[in-house]
Amino acid sequence: MTAFSQIDPARKIHYGPGLLAKVGDTVDQLDPDKGPRRVLVVAGENMAKSPLLVQLRAALGERLAGELLGITPHSNPDWVRKGVAIAREQRCDVVVSIGGGSTIDTAKCIALAVLLGGDIADLRIVPPYNSALNAQKMLEPALPHICIPTTGSGSDVTPGAGLRAPDGRKWIFWNISMPPQVILLDPEVAATTPVRIAAGSSMNSLAHAVEALYAVNRQSVTDAFALAAMEKFGQWLPRLTASPDDVEVRGQIQQAWLLGGMSICNARTALHHTMCHCLGARFDVSHGVANTIMLPHVMEFNREATQSQMARAGRAFGRFGSEAESALGAVQAVHELQASTGLPTRLRDAGVPESGLNDLAEDAMHERGTHFNPRKVEHADVLEIYRRAW
Repeated sequence: MTAFSQIDPARKIHYGPGLLAKVGDTVDQLDPDKGPRRVLVVAGENMAKSPLLVQLRAALGERLAGELLGITPHSNPDWVRKGVAIAREQRCDVVVSIGGGSTIDTAKCIALAVLLGGDIADLRIVPPYNSALNAQKMLEPALPHICIPTTGSGSDVTPGAGLRAPDGRKWIFWNISMPPQVILLDPEVAATTPVRIAAGSSMNSLAHAVEALYAVNRQSVTDAFALAAMEKFGQWLPRLTASPDDVEVRGQIQQAWLLGGMSICNARTALHHTMCHCLGARFDVSHGVANTIMLPHVMEFNREATQSQMARAGRAFGRFGSEAESALGAVQAVHELQASTGLPTRLRDAGVPESGLNDLAEDAMHERGTHFNPRKVEHADVLEIYRRAW
């Protein structure tokens, strides 16, 4: 019998249409005894030009005290420093983020820096990555965070975040006090996300579920989230590109995003996400495209070492047979979902030069996810996976 701990940071998750318009009420409900709140809004470069931001401002009204707009993909520490400065100058006591993973990660890091003090660079985790979740104390937030996600990054529910460091590598943050206190899943908001971004984000969330299912620290609760996510993606992802304006489809995909994110709250991602992070850091490949390209190749590498769990994935996708057949079926099903997205399926089509593959493999060997992979990984293995994906 394997012992495990399920650590769930205190939070509220609300799903339904029209939640964006009610965000002011959500702010007031954080702590009704505190009186008027002062909100810092954090949004990305596309959201800064979106009607959604206009709606958010209207919903917040006089509560809005400051804005940090223009967050770029693969956000960096300077965005966090700017946000901390605005929060202090404007005496903000709530942060509301709206957007994808980079925006939410930035807001989470701002809230963490305000909570713990010091520069954000001093709060990252470094090798040997021994900062375990169950060794951390849950702290009352200094800057409560309400999150309105538009993609399936998983950042809305997980206790981690990533920033691109000045040297191009990824800084990782992992703290039990990092997840937003309130998550508003509004399918009408999700329906505004361009289908290409939504499809890539779905492959990212699917990868969360896949890696959670064969994670070295997986357990029955994470398995349940992972398998439920796979079932939803198998059913609804092909319909996303076929019916991009269908709010019901977008809502079902949004629920799958939630399940995928929940699956990695207590199960570690591994080699696949490491390889995707390296593609983003070195060649600016969007995380959704990187996940779309890499997932079936890493699954194939891990298939025999994780056959029983991969077979469960295959059955979630409706691929029945022997254990070996269902495991292979999982890889085949993901190849089919990959094709349904209309996104690039080869690294060469995503702007990655063949000459850069060795550097990518070297980068990956220094990342923590590589060492959590269920199959032992050498530099030559990573290079071969990149080559197959190229």
